[in-house]
Amino acid sequence: MQETSDALADLVERSAPRLRAIAEGNAAERPEGDYWSPKERLGHLIDAAANHHQHLVRAMLDELLSFPAYDHGAWVEVQKFQDAPWVELVEWWLLLNRHLIRIMRTVPEEKMGLPCLIGRSKPVTFEKLNADYFKLVRRHISQLVPDEQA
Repeated sequence: MQETSDALADLVERSAPRLRAIAEGNAAERPEGDYWSPKERLGHLIDAAANHHQHLVRAMLDELLSFPAYDHGAWVEVQKFQDAPWVELVEWWLLLNRHLIRIMRTVPEEKMGLPCLIGRSKPVTFEKLNADYFKLVRRHISQLVPDEQA
């Protein structure tokens, strides 16, 4: 978990100034052929962080992790991230991830093998769930700041 939390911390801190540099108007534009605007994409990452917060805390308290499925498109739509100020979205994402990183660094090694069920997906270990969270963040950040070495 230390390797994942260190990689996430590095990515988050390197990306934050680059995200802040995106102009409000550019953050609201939906690139041709893209599903989401930068605001909506970052909103999706905020949702992912909020969901992962539940995973982390519950892993520390429970022996079996079971969560409902997550319809990311619907979550982004109902929360109207498109209408939120870009600077607020960036800071919210940054602070959520800093908090997640602090929690990740306290998860005992014996929790890494906990089975995790999300919706009707096949169970994965808690360790894989954390690695998948990092991969999701890295993929979307590389789309928001394409020349980022994620």
